[in-house]
Amino acid sequence: PTRNIKVTKNWKLLTAEKPVDKIEVELYKDGVATGKKLVLTKDNNWIGEFKNLEVANGLGNINYHKYTVKEV
Repeated sequence: PTRNIKVTKNWKLLTAEKPVDKIEVELYKDGVATGKKLVLTKDNNWIGEFKNLEVANGLGNINYHKYTVKEV
């Protein structure tokens, strides 16, 4: 089975501040960078999605993957 992970950047700005034009986020699987990245911008409402990610591996002793996302 696979899963999708939706990523949303929530800005906490003071009224005079303006966010950058874009940010890049990277997907980590079990603490290791996968090389998969998304660019979030105002045009995509600061939302992106990593799709079709493997949920687990192994037969018998199933190891479930832990995914995290970091801004780079």
